[in-house]
Amino acid sequence: MKNAVRTTLRSLARQPGLSLAVILTLALGIGASTALFAYLAAIAWPVLDAPDPERAVWIFTGTREEPRNLVSYPDFLDLQQHQSAVRDLVALGSFGASVGHGRDVTFAWGQFVSGEHFSFFGTRPVIGRLLQPGDDQLNAEPVVVVGESFWRGVLGGDPAAVGRPLRINGSAFTLVGVVPRGFQGRGRPTPLYVSISQGERVTGVPRFARRDFGWLAVLGRRAPGVSLAQARAALDVAGHALDAASPWREGKKRRMAAVPATELDPQY
Repeated sequence: MKNAVRTTLRSLARQPGLSLAVILTLALGIGASTALFAYLAAIAWPVLDAPDPERAVWIFTGTREEPRNLVSYPDFLDLQQHQSAVRDLVALGSFGASVGHGRDVTFAWGQFVSGEHFSFFGTRPVIGRLLQPGDDQLNAEPVVVVGESFWRGVLGGDPAAVGRPLRINGSAFTLVGVVPRGFQGRGRPTPLYVSISQGERVTGVPRFARRDFGWLAVLGRRAPGVSLAQARAALDVAGHALDAASPWREGKKRRMAAVPATELDPQY
């Protein structure tokens, strides 16, 4: 083995051009492998940019056959009110939309978020303000928050853009603030943030009263001193209470699931 290595090194020393090619090939291979590993790590180990990530859990509503489904809006509201093992509950759902600003129109991805979303992540605005619980009411004025990259790249980084309207799928929303570029939230930046209460205005799809329509990823924190097993048990009790009060999916029984947020990203 040692002789083979010595022979290879002598051969490379006599051929500088070949040596450079070998070195470049190795460097490119190592660089590509590093990039691939980073990409796979981002998928396999999702980053949650929030305080106390070790206590954060995703909550699912499902059945025995399909235990991990997204959550309906009525079930999300009931989970906020009728259990305390998992606190600070927030909900989010994805959408795509045309965004009009002045005479220009562009396409952007966005998230519907509950009013407590940005306080959960401990985020502060670059300019203006972020969405608040009062924005997530059915009678609230339609407002939107944008990411810093969208603000700088599409709106020219103009501070006067805050307070002006953006047309999201043809409906007017007032821009009220900008999220800092470094904000990752659930692992990836998003250009647009709109309150869940404005979902029908954006998509034209009535979702709010339907318990059988799961479309929200729900995130919360285990209460201090509550283990993952205790949180799951408490959510099971909450699921039974929901079944008694609001039967679901032709009599099927709810099964609530809680998964550590550092192990899974439910929106793919």
